[in-house]
Amino acid sequence: MTLTIKDWKPIDKDILKAVFTLRINEWRLEVKGMAFFEQNGKSWVAFPGEKFADNEGKKGYRYWVTMDKPLRDKLFESILLEISKICPQKNIMW
Repeated sequence: MTLTIKDWKPIDKDILKAVFTLRINEWRLEVKGMAFFEQNGKSWVAFPGEKFADNEGKKGYRYWVTMDKPLRDKLFESILLEISKICPQKNIMW
C-alpha cells in the first residue's frame, strides 16, 4: 500500500500540530481533514471527526472513518512514517 501525505497545513494549536489529506494510492482514496498531534514527546494521527455532546451532556469525539484497531494501528504507523519523511526536523515518536 502506497501512502501520500498531501495538503500539509501546520496549525500548532495546543497539541494539534497540523492537518493534511491522506491518499491511499492503490485504492484511489483520499481522506481529507486528517490530524497530526504531538504531546510529551509522542506523536499520533487521527481520522477526521467532530466533537459532540449526548443528551446527558457527556462530551466525546465521533470519527467519520472507522476500522478495526489492529488495521488502524498499522495504517497510522505507516502514516507517521510518511510524515517523518516530509518533516525530517520532527523526531516523531509513537
